[in-house]
Amino acid sequence: MVHAVTLAHQAFIEAQAHASSGASRGSVTDLAALLDAICAEMSSQREAIVSIAHQESTLPIEPRLQGEFDRTINQLKHFAEAIREGSWVQATIDHALPDRKPVPRPDLRSMLVPIGPVGVFDAGNFPLAFGAAGNDVASALAAGNPVIVKSHPNHPRTNVLVGECIARALQSAGVSPHWYTVLPDTSPDTSEQLVMHPSIAAIGFTGSRHIGRKLIDLAATRATPIPVFAEMGSLNPLVILSGALEESWQAIASDLSKSILLGHGQFCTRPGVVLIPKDHPNARRFIDTLASTLAAGKPQSMLSDATCHSYQKAADALIARNDLTIHVRPTFPGARGSSALLAETTAGAFLREGDEILRDEIFGPACLVVTFDSLDEAIDVLQAVSGTLTVSLHAGSADMPNVARLLPVAQGLAGRVVFGGYPTGVEVTHAMVHGGPYPAGHPGGVTSIGSAAIARFSRPVCVQNCPSQLLPLALQDSNPLHILRKIDGRWRTIEDKPQRA
Repeated sequence: MVHAVTLAHQAFIEAQAHASSGASRGSVTDLAALLDAICAEMSSQREAIVSIAHQESTLPIEPRLQGEFDRTINQLKHFAEAIREGSWVQATIDHALPDRKPVPRPDLRSMLVPIGPVGVFDAGNFPLAFGAAGNDVASALAAGNPVIVKSHPNHPRTNVLVGECIARALQSAGVSPHWYTVLPDTSPDTSEQLVMHPSIAAIGFTGSRHIGRKLIDLAATRATPIPVFAEMGSLNPLVILSGALEESWQAIASDLSKSILLGHGQFCTRPGVVLIPKDHPNARRFIDTLASTLAAGKPQSMLSDATCHSYQKAADALIARNDLTIHVRPTFPGARGSSALLAETTAGAFLREGDEILRDEIFGPACLVVTFDSLDEAIDVLQAVSGTLTVSLHAGSADMPNVARLLPVAQGLAGRVVFGGYPTGVEVTHAMVHGGPYPAGHPGGVTSIGSAAIARFSRPVCVQNCPSQLLPLALQDSNPLHILRKIDGRWRTIEDKPQRA
């Protein structure tokens, strides 16, 4: 592991020296070509990759793994398009003001630049989309950084095969073979060595709060602390207001059950808490319909024995409580088999001080219905939830004043607010935000999906009075890349001022 990181760091230094040596500086051609080559190599091995991922994860080939493979390829293409377009570097130019009083202003130009080797911990629940060529890997490569992937024990052979594809892509794109490495060792010691290696500039992690927090704390002890961009769990509360219960309670119950069961509840966006008005005439009908639909779902295999054990332990803790009504009790047939859990409680129980169990994420097909007496109580429940990836709001035509009150609360809690829908199903677009306040995301203010994810693995650098022949393409007055830039405080696509001498 140490040797791999050292070689990656050397390759990065050499690439930076090459990029600043002439006409190639600032070029995005190589980065986009590399991502294109990865797509081609993985596509040529699609059947083998999907087959091995199925064997290791037990996830169904159709539609799950085939769809996840397509998403992985589309993510890579999305980042390739973003770096070809080029505006992600946030190029900013403030021209010199030599006649300014009392002192002249120098010429100042800034842009985002790569940070260095990035360590990525691939996720246990997405062997492809968050795996060895997943979002964190693709965005780190797009920013211009080498990547070292720490394999998850759920799918080591899948990672090896994907890593072989990327190795061939590096060769075909003319990139150093040390630009990407998969570490097959899944031991905790390797994790610690990766985080603590002095040449690692950042970490990408998707997983449990327990492990994520360990990595964050460990990175903070380094002589030079580094950021750990971590996604560590989310309750994804869904609020159903009176108008929605009045107009479409049956459809909401049906669609919500599908969202809870999607991926057998092992998605970070699975709705874990549902808030409904206690005294609405359709509240009981809604809960009964949701319960019957979830109960009809067949037991399925979970991602690993450890995942199933954790789900069973959390379910047992809820079932043992005397302040919950258990509408659907899970079963656990076989080594990894499990079925859904549906429980109900009151806002008062959910808000009870010092009782965190109800506010902890359960990774699996579980959902907790929380009934509230008033909108103020619903807001209190939302505010008691830790940072979350999503909040979903379901409202009828008469509920808009209440939605207006809920919206700022939801925005303060989540990275994405869903109106009239469900949080599962994350689009890979420029506008997507897949993150949120801790623990859904760390640090806050970033996304792990969409082109904005590239910025996590870059940093802004300003050059002052830099000779024009040394400027990267993105900061040259002629704007040869034709990208959107902020010039003297205004966004422009082409600079219309004379080039400075």
